[in-house]
Amino acid sequence: GADAADVILSYSNGENTEIVVLPPALDLGGDASALVQVTVIHVSSNSSVSFLYRYDAVTPKILTFSPSAGSADGGVVVTVNVQYLPLVESVSVTFGGHEVDDARILLSSNAMTIVSFTTLATNPGNIPIVITPEGCPQPCSSS
Repeated sequence: GADAADVILSYSNGENTEIVVLPPALDLGGDASALVQVTVIHVSSNSSVSFLYRYDAVTPKILTFSPSAGSADGGVVVTVNVQYLPLVESVSVTFGGHEVDDARILLSSNAMTIVSFTTLATNPGNIPIVITPEGCPQPCSSS
């Protein structure tokens, strides 16, 4: 019993047709993302095409990070709890504009992702940290 999407004919010339599919809202129940199967049926030719569509929740949000301070010499292991980060194979982390080489996902679920990395040597002060999801969305599909 899924809700049907609105479909708009964008272009058709007898050989090629382009449609725009406007998906209905979906309650993610606190999850970061959900994959749904979409099937478009061409009624007159009795043919169809199916694909996966990923709903993403709101913008990822950092819930906690620890520690909140460390040595300017670097070498401090930081753990960041992120809500609504899409499920992916890996993340990259920049610390003060420089990519760290040991960023890793410790735990990943639809509701929470825990990322860990080691700080680099830097000047004292507030240092911007950017966490970027990378790779194929999970579950990964090559189709």
